[in-house]
Amino acid sequence: MKINWVAIALVILPNVGGWFGIIFNRANEAWYSTLILPSWNPPSYLFAPVWTILYCVIGFASYLIWRDGEGFKAAQHSQITSHPQGLVDIVFLWVNIIACIFTFFRLNRIAAYLLFPYLVWISFATALNYAILRENPDK
Repeated sequence: MKINWVAIALVILPNVGGWFGIIFNRANEAWYSTLILPSWNPPSYLFAPVWTILYCVIGFASYLIWRDGEGFKAAQHSQITSHPQGLVDIVFLWVNIIACIFTFFRLNRIAAYLLFPYLVWISFATALNYAILRENPDK
């Protein structure tokens, strides 16, 4: 039986962010214990296994999309940038970047300013997407 390293990597990869979250959020444990929690708040020992399962499922879903989309070869030939859904997706991304900039600005202005090149690039990509869509209405 051949080991599918892509599947393994895509299942593990989402967990990496969770592992960093555990490391960097340990300082919040004392603060969290001081909060008044609703009666339906689950016990803290459930959070790690639930998030691990969710991250694995998200990673496996990514693998399935990668597999069914013909892997990296398909990404070179069948991008959705000229489809209406691609325009909708990129507009939502643009709005989220703006929201992040405003949110970051209140906490750290440098962090907010660091997102401006990303915003400029996505603005360009949005305009390009719209132009391609307008020029290719039937494709």
